[in-house]
Amino acid sequence: MDILLADDHTLFRESLEMILKTLFQDSSISNTKNWSETINLTDKYQYDLLLLDLFMSNADSNGWESSLRRVVDSQNGPVCIISASKNRSHIQDAFEIGAKGYICKTSSLKEMKQALLQLSEGKAYIPEQVWLKEPHTPSNNKLKQLTWRQRETLELLVSGDSNKAIARKLGLAESTVKRHVSNLYTTLGAKNRASAIKISQQQNLLNH
Repeated sequence: MDILLADDHTLFRESLEMILKTLFQDSSISNTKNWSETINLTDKYQYDLLLLDLFMSNADSNGWESSLRRVVDSQNGPVCIISASKNRSHIQDAFEIGAKGYICKTSSLKEMKQALLQLSEGKAYIPEQVWLKEPHTPSNNKLKQLTWRQRETLELLVSGDSNKAIARKLGLAESTVKRHVSNLYTTLGAKNRASAIKISQQQNLLNH
């Protein structure tokens, strides 16, 4: 398993690398300490799992959002953010760009291991901060109103695929996918991608 770990704090990076080696014993771990080093590697190589801090130096002129989008677009493996920020807008923006997970650096060791294992299995990981203070979720009767295309889109969305990836897998235009996602949000009563994933998991929707 090839893992890329990007963080500008050496102590945290080395500590997390030790955790990764206990969880994934046959893994090969590459390290970077800023966005330019990260982009340089992700432009050349594919990784099975990428763990990135947000607020590293040498981001694109448009900020970490632009740098993260470039990494997500270049990789097939899941991208997970590991950040000290608990700002809900940062979390939601990361998921909208295409991150499949977001781990807060204040998480317990147990929670971090659970998140890493979940991501390695191809599942999205939503942090506690997103699970709290969400709007009322729809009833099962409301959830039954999903069309087959919305359900298909939701399955890929829960897997952490970006709109671009969903469009490629379904053979649709990205603008069409955006419309399906917007309609899906309305049906679920979701504000955004992270909220839609949360509601789906809470309601066990895809197992119905």
